[in-house]
Amino acid sequence: MLDFLPEWLRNGLGEDATFWLGYLTNGKHLTWYASVQYTLAAAVFGMLAALAMGLLGAAARNSRAAPLRFIGGLY
Repeated sequence: MLDFLPEWLRNGLGEDATFWLGYLTNGKHLTWYASVQYTLAAAVFGMLAALAMGLLGAAARNSRAAPLRFIGGLY
């Protein structure tokens, strides 16, 4: 797997680092990488939803219309 690396870089990394680099990039961990990707995507979308809800709540709280101000206060 690491045959494309120059010899000086493989020697500089050492045996342990080259073993783990080869082990983690051989395709056995693709399902784990996919689960990490799903978790990060869920976190980003959750953050965006929380930001949007917070901004909408703040805008409703500062609204001139009384019903929106009331809803913003409840939020």
